[in-house]
Amino acid sequence: MIVQSPSAALRIVAVVTLLSLPGVVAAQGSRACSVSAIEGAPARVEVAGRWSALEVGPLRDGSRLIVTGPGARCEIRCSDGLILTLGGGIEVVLEGLIGRAGPSESVVLRLLRGIIGIDAPNRTWQSFQVHTPLAIASARTTSWLVEYAELTGAGFFVRSGSIDVAAVRGEANVRLSAGNGITILPGVLSAEVVRWSATRIGGAGATLGFGWR
Repeated sequence: MIVQSPSAALRIVAVVTLLSLPGVVAAQGSRACSVSAIEGAPARVEVAGRWSALEVGPLRDGSRLIVTGPGARCEIRCSDGLILTLGGGIEVVLEGLIGRAGPSESVVLRLLRGIIGIDAPNRTWQSFQVHTPLAIASARTTSWLVEYAELTGAGFFVRSGSIDVAAVRGEANVRLSAGNGITILPGVLSAEVVRWSATRIGGAGATLGFGWR
């Protein structure tokens, strides 16, 4: 169990440990990403302050925000092997995803609402973070998901690999292994690692679709 002091902000850092997985590389140059599939509608992307329909094909430089309707979801594949699966009703800010890549560059995604699945077989960045209003998760190479809703909090689940979760202003920390998850609830100062049930995993997979079904 993780217990924060009452004065601590409700923020958790989840750090995915680097496992002995194949394909750990440090790519140089640029990372290009494309929408490989879309199901349902609507789905929109903001590029340089202008909104347009999200379509299958390359994501343009300057793509900053993706929003999907409740029944829409999409899959994004990047040139370094990274796969992002965006579920219905998502709002996610892309920072550092498209463009410069390499061992000194970082990727940041800001999940404002919804659920996102991440498959990262290769490490091609210095750090990879997913921010939610209640939690920050830092990835190495693994397969995991992050979900956030204002009423139900921020949840993390590991499909393969492991995640170290530590309170920002505390000494307590835990490790999530494959099959385990943790949920940070609004206004609650503790969090417990649990084994996700097949029902919960199936529900998350159905929401994400594609390779998470």
